[in-house]
Amino acid sequence: MLGCAENYTCWITEQGGEKVLWEVPSASRVKWRRSRDEVSAGQVDMLPSMCCDWIGSVETVKHELHIYRDGVPVWEGPIVRLEYQKDLVQIFAADILWVPARRVLERGYSYAYPNVRKVGYAIQKLLIDECFAQNTSGSGALWDEDRWNMFGHIHWVRGPDDPRTSSVRVPYSATIWELVDNFARRGGIDCTVIGRDIYHFDTHLAWMQLPDLNVENIGGWPRVTEFGNETYTRVFTTNNLGTASVAVADKDYVSYYGLVDDLISQDTEATVNYPPSKEELAGMLEQSKRSLQGSIPPPVRVMLPENSTLMPSTPWDINDIVPGAWFTINVPEGLCRAMSDEQKIDHMDVTFEAPNYETVQLTSISPPSKKVLPDDTVQ
Repeated sequence: MLGCAENYTCWITEQGGEKVLWEVPSASRVKWRRSRDEVSAGQVDMLPSMCCDWIGSVETVKHELHIYRDGVPVWEGPIVRLEYQKDLVQIFAADILWVPARRVLERGYSYAYPNVRKVGYAIQKLLIDECFAQNTSGSGALWDEDRWNMFGHIHWVRGPDDPRTSSVRVPYSATIWELVDNFARRGGIDCTVIGRDIYHFDTHLAWMQLPDLNVENIGGWPRVTEFGNETYTRVFTTNNLGTASVAVADKDYVSYYGLVDDLISQDTEATVNYPPSKEELAGMLEQSKRSLQGSIPPPVRVMLPENSTLMPSTPWDINDIVPGAWFTINVPEGLCRAMSDEQKIDHMDVTFEAPNYETVQLTSISPPSKKVLPDDTVQ
């Protein structure tokens, strides 16, 4: 049950996670996070008297931290900071997305017409070809093949309505993670890490559906909120070169609310000397329509308190809690607007204090109003 872990074990491994070096003895505190669209963190605190014979040999980047909850692996990634105090040693690590955050794009790309592609395809190419599986870079430096043991760990969860991109990037313009994160912020994609596996998928795709939550499953009452600032009657998508496609709400809504505009800027970093093609204009219009969905009338949503504590009664297992997973929260009578509403997990924070005190905290967001069911295709 959540909040009821009896034991945490932590291990130090070689880079790549396959060769185990040491077990961390008697950790006094363990913290770890799973996040949507960000590099998550793990941390272990221990007494130096328990580990001085080997802890001085641990290295950042070269070694990894692996965390197990009651014998089940829950988090892993490269060590990025070590702190030694007289009465405390702390190990700080980041998940595997730390690697593309430290890798520069050395070969540019263009998905301008006729090369328009799905965003998932572009992310796969970035993470595999330009980061983890790269043997020789544009600068001529040599890389060990799959140094980080990532073959088979990068998953595109395909959906029937995946967004497309016509973006253009020149070499040395960004890190690999900045490009992936940009697709997450602007291109309608979610990205998350579970253990060593990277998953990316359409924000509308309900690829994982969890059992409902009730008020008694969380520590604190939710609130019901109506969002006028998320209401638009027109959405423009521009290529930043003087062309835009616009989606307009039904005329009754425009008449009732007036013109309320949103502007989406596409990622175009290279000079394009020709007018956009019909396909590019269609892709821009699709992006405008996707953004307009659910913005009229003003959305009404159930909002969980940030970092809500999950109770042992929660009908989820620890490894069910995947950022990007969907669930329904039921709010009974007691608020002026009693309702049920869908939510999407944004991040989870877990803290374990020895000998056996665990807290599991959840932060969720409201998903897009358009819900796409999966076609069960994972690459």
